Amino acid sequence: MVHAMGALAALRTHHKGARLVGLCTGPSMFIAKTLPYLDDVWLDPRGSRWDLRGLWELRAELRSTTFARVYDFEQSNTSRLHFHLMHGLRVKPEVMAGISWSGDIRGTALYHDNPRKTGMHLTDRLQDQLRSAGVDEVLRADVSWAARQVRDFSAPFRMNQPFVMLCLDSETGEHWPVDRFAALAEWFANRKLTPLLVGFAEHPRAAEEIGRRCPDAIDITGKAPLIDTVFLAWAAAAAIGGDSAAMHIAAIANCRSIMLCGADSDPAVNGPRGQQVRVLTRAHLTEIATAEILALLSDLGPAEV
Repeated sequence: MVHAMGALAALRTHHKGARLVGLCTGPSMFIAKTLPYLDDVWLDPRGSRWDLRGLWELRAELRSTTFARVYDFEQSNTSRLHFHLMHGLRVKPEVMAGISWSGDIRGTALYHDNPRKTGMHLTDRLQDQLRSAGVDEVLRADVSWAARQVRDFSAPFRMNQPFVMLCLDSETGEHWPVDRFAALAEWFANRKLTPLLVGFAEHPRAAEEIGRRCPDAIDITGKAPLIDTVFLAWAAAAAIGGDSAAMHIAAIANCRSIMLCGADSDPAVNGPRGQQVRVLTRAHLTEIATAEILALLSDLGPAEV
């Protein structure tokens, strides 16, 4: 959803006056509802592929509205299922040719026919998909909309002191060891930089362990909404963490970012982009040493004497 921000902005510009509806799963809902590009966001109610009740509810919702066009950003087996829920299992070729579905459904009017698309970075693939559908307003992902939407800064942290964001979230099954986050927190605290533990999910055990080693660390995991996280990224001296939505937001906000990626993350396809982004990749996250990160941040100030 973070990588799709530029594509959604392009659709908002291209389809002036149209009602744009997003369909996504639970983990993406909080981002989708915050972005200024969608008029409505629907939740895929299925608990699993075999959730027949959820499947029936989704089928009824998809057929309740006649969509002039569908943009399938995911291009997966799940989105192919969405197509068949809307149009039936067997669609005649002459009917298929009249369906305005931008994606990976061969035979549809807006079929994204690029044999190299699976190896493209997601941002480039979405731009290529939109161009093939006649959408030429290619826009870069940005978070400037946050400044226009903010009403109140609700995160339990005031940006009146220098700080660094330590993101404890991870979209993959692997996490960087907590003791290494604690070592980073101590290193920053010795340089008068407050270690701020961030993440869209709560991490009480990790935060408690880091807090024991570094009492100066402040835990706001699960407490800062998306817009507040954007403001934190604008003000932070740096952001360090695994492959997560918060880290991608920090990169787009032009925060100095170091993202840690294991075998489950492919930076060439879904890595962060930005002038101040460094990506450290290893087969296992445990192979990334704390010293390797500190070497990239040595200019942040001398240690307290």
